[in-house]
Order: sequence, then C-alpha cells, then structure tokens
Amino acid sequence: MKKIKVKEITKEPAKKSAREEAKESDKYSDNKESDQGRESKQNQAHLQPHLQPHEESHQQFDKPPRHQNFASGYVLVEELEKKADVRYELGVHWSLFSLGNKPITHELQVPHMSIDPNHSQKTIKGMGSCNRFSAKLNELTQSKFKVGRIASTRKMCKQASMETQFFSALRNANSFDLQNGKLVLYDLQGQALASFVKKEEAKVPRQLHDIWAVKAVNGLAWPKDAAGASLEINLRTNTILGTDGCNNFKAKISEVSERLMTLKTIKSSKKVCANMGVANRFNLALKKVFAYQLKGLTLNLLDQEGNSIISLIKVD
Repeated sequence: MKKIKVKEITKEPAKKSAREEAKESDKYSDNKESDQGRESKQNQAHLQPHLQPHEESHQQFDKPPRHQNFASGYVLVEELEKKADVRYELGVHWSLFSLGNKPITHELQVPHMSIDPNHSQKTIKGMGSCNRFSAKLNELTQSKFKVGRIASTRKMCKQASMETQFFSALRNANSFDLQNGKLVLYDLQGQALASFVKKEEAKVPRQLHDIWAVKAVNGLAWPKDAAGASLEINLRTNTILGTDGCNNFKAKISEVSERLMTLKTIKSSKKVCANMGVANRFNLALKKVFAYQLKGLTLNLLDQEGNSIISLIKVD
C-alpha cells in the first residue's frame, strides 16, 4: 500500500470588510467610555464625604478653630491672653521705702538701686547707706528674684545698721511683686523683706553751678593772712576746679543730686607755700565731701555724718 502524507490545512478566517471593522471599533470605544464613566462616578462618590467638611469649613471661616494642627506635631488647643513681661518694668531706679514692715525715716542717705534686666547677666547696682554695691541676679523670672554675691566698698557709716539690713534683704530675696508702681521683695516663706519706690530723677539746683570762696574748714575760719581758697563747680562737665590757697586742683564729681555730692580723682599741683597746714586741712576735708546744703548765697559741704566740713560763699 502506498503511504499518503496528509498535511493539515488550517482554514484562515475570512477577512472583514472596512465597514465591519469600523463598526467594531465604534463598539469598543462606547464600551471604554462607559467603563470610564462608571469609574469616574465611583471616584466622585468616594471623594464626596471628604469634600463635604471642607465646604463647611469655608462657611465657618469667620469662626477661629479651637484646635489647630501644626506640621511639628503640636496641637493648638486655645490661644491664651498675651501678657507683658513684667521683668522689664524693673529696669528703673528704686529707692528703699521700707525694711520688713517699718518705713524708712528721712535720712541723709536712703539706700537705692538700679536693675538692668536687659543685660545678658541681669545685674543690679546702687548705694547702701554710704557704700556702693553691685551684684548679679542668679535668677530673674516673672516672679523669681534671687541675688548672687554682693560686692561693695567698705566705708565706715553712721547708718551701718540700716545698710546691713538692706544687704541682708537683698541676699534673702526669693521672689518679687509689683504693686501700684512699688517693688516688694519676699523671702522663701513669702514674708516681705523690703519695698521700694521709683526714684525720681535728681533735681540739682542751678545755683550750685557757680564760683565759691572758702570761709571756714571744719568750723575754723579761713585765716586772713593766708591766700584765699576757692572752687568752681561746673555741672555741665561734672568737675570742680579751684585753689587751696597754694596749689591748684581739679576733681571729678562722681555723683550729684539735690542733696548728695561725692568726688573722685582729685589732682593738684605740688608747690610748697606758707601756711601749708591750712591748705592741707582743706584738701583732707575735700576728700570727705559726701553731701551739701545750699542756703541763699551760702554753700556747706558735708561729710557722711552730716557735719559741715567746708563753708563757702558765692562769688559775685
């Protein structure tokens, strides 16, 4: 028998006409648009709940939200009332008004201090009964007031007891309060240690700015046979120029107010003259000047105890 090799013939699909292909393409496009439409409606339905509060927030925009989220992770619950920093109200000059509950009586020198809360180290400085002092504030907050080590000069004072109490009040201070312009310092138990009032600007009488002739030193009249001594007070330059009857001198006024006047850096020439004892007595008294009294044409320079050490009369 002859073997016959049979080849499988695959029938190819008949080609579609151009019209049939166009119809099928249109049908596919319609189905695709239908699917996209359904998907779009589903997305809109899904987003609708999220869009609704957003629209409501626009309607209530004039009402500030009580809660607010920040990118840092903090939540603003409620904005509190803003208050001024009371520490900056301390930055004036203060005069001692009372120690404990006892008011300070009118003395020659009332302790006073100035506070600098703006300084990086927050310092205080001032004058006790007769000694200058300065200190650093170890702590100064809206209520805390703690003074560090107090550095002061070491003059002997007639009012030493009051100055000791004043420095003790500063050392033991723990907190403060401002009451109607008055500064009150409290200890750790809340007991009032001292109170202060704002110190008025120094009112220096204009009559002090003049030339004055020396009449007496330490109660002793200036000798008639000695050369006259005089001095000129210049409040513009805060200097005193004069003569002790032999040598010329110049001094710097370190502090002057309506009652006080202290000098520093007294320089003079070095001549040797007759009656040097009188001149030396005047120069020693000049170094002790602490205050003054002005009555008409007479000027008395006082020491720390209030004693008249140099008496002068105005030169026309």
